[in-house]
Amino acid sequence: MNNLNRRLLFESKQDYHVYLGKSVVGKVDDHYHSFYHCTFLISGDLAYFQWGQMLRMKPGDVLFTPTYCNHSLYTFAESTSYFCLSFSEKIMEELVGYFPKLKRDFTNLPPIIHIESYEASQLTHLLYCLLDEQNTTAANVFHPGGMLVISALMLMIRSVYITQLLDCKQPAENNYAEVIKCIRYIEDNLNSNIEIEDLLKVAALSQSCLYKAFKHQTGVPIKRYIAERRIQLSLRMLRDGKSVTEAASATGFQDFSTFYRNFIKYMGVSPSAAAKRLSKATSKSNPGVPSYLNACFSCLRCSEFCKMHAITLVNGYPSVDLNKCTRCGECIGICPCGCIPVDPVVLQSTASSP
Repeated sequence: MNNLNRRLLFESKQDYHVYLGKSVVGKVDDHYHSFYHCTFLISGDLAYFQWGQMLRMKPGDVLFTPTYCNHSLYTFAESTSYFCLSFSEKIMEELVGYFPKLKRDFTNLPPIIHIESYEASQLTHLLYCLLDEQNTTAANVFHPGGMLVISALMLMIRSVYITQLLDCKQPAENNYAEVIKCIRYIEDNLNSNIEIEDLLKVAALSQSCLYKAFKHQTGVPIKRYIAERRIQLSLRMLRDGKSVTEAASATGFQDFSTFYRNFIKYMGVSPSAAAKRLSKATSKSNPGVPSYLNACFSCLRCSEFCKMHAITLVNGYPSVDLNKCTRCGECIGICPCGCIPVDPVVLQSTASSP
């Protein structure tokens, strides 16, 4: 209903739409818009999926989405409350007038902007005022509703714009979009030879700039990222019944010894030992469990590496203690299945079902 109302508003030449989401747990499916969009988390726990990344938001965080960018989100608790503010090209023109260095695809802003508590309360008040103006016809952007939108957007951007885009001591670009291009190239070529020169061409950056940007955005160096993703690919192949030799030859490593050395380095066990344990875990999978969750159930290491000891195995299935789990997302990175992230709430309810 929210998407329909928003679409109708923009089709009738309105310049903004504001929506307050609360008391809802679950996923909003992948979609994109012909208008600009931002999300402001007031309270609770929310994960945002955009540009091929999962971004975890905490209260006071703001995230911008450009036009035609595929995105989705997942709310983890009923206490979650957030504003979605959508705005037109006309509003964007006004915003760029105030912030000339702002890129229209927001790639020179951080992926997530945190608003300090005092300004966050001001922003919340502004957005609630916008709700009162929601259905008022606006002839131009100088209507009170349009001015409130611009004021809210200025409050979201002001601090980071001053410190990162105007301060000469800070880099003018964080190269987020360029790193995403490299990640997509890597994902498409995991079974091939990937040279740094290839990534430099994709990103159109210098080598030192790419190294710094990639580690800044992903937290790991490029070579480690490639190796870890190849190991995850090999684990999916082992889980599907492929031999160790087949997995080694299909994951882009130079030779078997390089594959074997990296496998033990990142997984702590040999490929053959992992294959046996994956086979054993998969054979115990409950046929009543949806297939997209079975991959998570065959994970060997999530429970072992959970920092909060929130994940334990019960009858071969992960059980999550929600009082301990902070949903840090670490289990996603170490899952040897390389599976799609699944929220612990979903995992627990499925595992505990008869």
